[in-house]
Amino acid sequence: MPDETDESVSQGFELRDLAPRRVGLLAYGLVGMAFSLAVVVYLLWGLLLSLIKHPSLSPVELSRIVPPEPRLQTSPETDLARLLARDRQQLASVGWVDRNTGTVHIPVDRAMQILAGRGWPNPQENGSRQ
Repeated sequence: MPDETDESVSQGFELRDLAPRRVGLLAYGLVGMAFSLAVVVYLLWGLLLSLIKHPSLSPVELSRIVPPEPRLQTSPETDLARLLARDRQQLASVGWVDRNTGTVHIPVDRAMQILAGRGWPNPQENGSRQ
């Protein structure tokens, strides 16, 4: 059986026609791709125009905006160290809690010495609330 390609070459033309259905499918695919390309170009053009009309903030400008509370911690280790240092300083110092009521804070060791020397205060004797 001779090869169909060899015979077509020897005669100078194709012996078979293209199937019309395949030509139609190819044309349908090309039209679909052209339509999809047109839609994408249209959408990108609209996006470009909206960005030109309403420019967004640059990253530098966005970094200056402070969001409302509560904010995410940028350095939790530093925040914890600062909190612990403030707590240690308050536990080791003397200071006012409320001047109007005469409430102060004193170091824990000193408070323990006072309680050991005087004993636990009785709320009924001095009229204070518990």
